[in-house]
Amino acid sequence: MMSADSLPSAGSAASFENPKQAWDQSPVQVDHKDKLADIAEKSADVDKVENARKLPVATTLKNARSFLVGGGLVPKWQWEHRTGFRDYSKEESDRIESHFQIGVWMMRLKSGKGKTAKPREVYFYDMVQYDPTSKSERNIRRVPAETRWERILRGINSYWLGFSKGEDRWWAPKSKRYFDDQREGRDHMDEDERLSQM
Repeated sequence: MMSADSLPSAGSAASFENPKQAWDQSPVQVDHKDKLADIAEKSADVDKVENARKLPVATTLKNARSFLVGGGLVPKWQWEHRTGFRDYSKEESDRIESHFQIGVWMMRLKSGKGKTAKPREVYFYDMVQYDPTSKSERNIRRVPAETRWERILRGINSYWLGFSKGEDRWWAPKSKRYFDDQREGRDHMDEDERLSQM
């Protein structure tokens, strides 16, 4: 705190001729400048929070997802060949990833170009790629593997998608066998029910 000696006296020339200079030199003003700087800094933090609240949810989730994946790594998808795993093309990988994030359990994909393009079905529960013409299956994988947080988000998305479409058993994951049963007109049974009938 200031002592009475450090303040200009009421009758001094400095206090009356140039009050701004006297104010700038006073220790009281220095303390206020520090407080004003702290207040400005805190208000800037509040502005950042307010601006973050105004961002669309999708943008916030995307930023959170890229942080959780590992600093913005874009996941890629691979299929298993005799000699090991091979990458899908960037377009195919991005398409598979977008369907994966939405929460679907199966998607259709054409690999190749023009007349040589072959239909493929990707099943996310079984993590296989199925070729309906040759009836062959290949394992697929996501690199990097999904984090626990991504698994939770995908589960919520898949539940919501199934519920909003009015799917039967919207709460349960759908395997390739489920979709095969649907195509053949059979009702899908739980694995336990299927095993008990054998």
